[in-house]
Amino acid sequence: MKTFVIAGNHVQAEVWIKKDLEKRMRRGETTLSLSEYVYVDDAVRLKGISNPHGIFVGTWKERWDIKDVVETLMIQSTHPNTALAKVWKEL
Repeated sequence: MKTFVIAGNHVQAEVWIKKDLEKRMRRGETTLSLSEYVYVDDAVRLKGISNPHGIFVGTWKERWDIKDVVETLMIQSTHPNTALAKVWKEL
């Protein structure tokens, strides 16, 4: 399963991904790969993905396209997602 990283910019996403990989390695996971992560640089990156799983990091609220990204996440979810609904309400 891919983890979609919604960050203020690419550098913030890379920092979070590296920290997450390090944390998983310390827990003893042995199958780690950068390909498990996708930086969401545009809402289009989420098209065609059913029930995307992801994380908001850094200055994500400052993105010019954040409403498009969150709306796309909600549309791609087949079940109500209360966390996304809360984020949408805050925007």
